[in-house]
Amino acid sequence: MSDLIEAMVWTSGTAMFVGFVLLALVGLSIYTVSHPPVPRKGFLPMETTGGDRLYVGLLGIGLSMITLIAFTNLMLPIGLVIGLIWAGAVLLWG
Repeated sequence: MSDLIEAMVWTSGTAMFVGFVLLALVGLSIYTVSHPPVPRKGFLPMETTGGDRLYVGLLGIGLSMITLIAFTNLMLPIGLVIGLIWAGAVLLWG
């Protein structure tokens, strides 16, 4: 059991991603209190609120990173850039 615990090390990338998620959730919570959510229809095939679009955007970031690791030899920052472009598009136009 202790070998498993010792092997679980946070990298700086993991810590930054978790910090970004927490910062995004706090920011969205503050924004939602001051501006009640209004569902809207964008390019996603359903009406979404800001929280829905944030969730889909974060899933896209994670999926792009996992796909990059699984199928290419490219560096992880490239996957992060691709994921952030996706998340930005979902948040703005989703």
